[in-house]
Amino acid sequence: RGNVEITFDDIINDEALNEIESEDADLKDFFQKIEIIKEDIGIIKINITNVDKQQNVILTSTTITTEQETRELLDQTMADISKRSQRTKRLLKEIKEGVEEDQENGDNSSHCRMKRCQFNALSLEFMDNMTRYNAIQELFRAKSKSRIKRQLNITKKTEVSDEELEEMLENKEPINIFTQGSQIQMMQNED
Repeated sequence: RGNVEITFDDIINDEALNEIESEDADLKDFFQKIEIIKEDIGIIKINITNVDKQQNVILTSTTITTEQETRELLDQTMADISKRSQRTKRLLKEIKEGVEEDQENGDNSSHCRMKRCQFNALSLEFMDNMTRYNAIQELFRAKSKSRIKRQLNITKKTEVSDEELEEMLENKEPINIFTQGSQIQMMQNED
């Protein structure tokens, strides 16, 4: 075998090549995270719309069965939102830490600015969706309370305190005073 001569320029070029490969790997990892975040935000957005629809079905449901089935579906949808939002938060945090590290190192390259811009845009979109989700949840809770009060007033049941209403809402069982009353009457008639 022949002697291989390594020059100083070869060492410099290898270091530069390793640095470029490292930067490419960093950008590839960054874009993979961005794609996951975008996909999750898109699915969260769809799921939020589905939660709103499912909650409306529950509020207008006339049968316990329909309400139970819709609640099960609602629980699955909300669990998916929770799972995806946790992953999105984690990935956004990782990106933020990387951007902050770049800034602390004095990096103001186009890559750093692009990462910061992507982070800001996705964070804002994520927060907008989660704010909408929370508003939908609060509205559903208020409508559920109102529905229970209205049904109790119609059936001339005694006045229910806010604490009792909260207990009814925390209980994941369907709350339809009309159908519960008729089921109780049917059971009493059978005896």
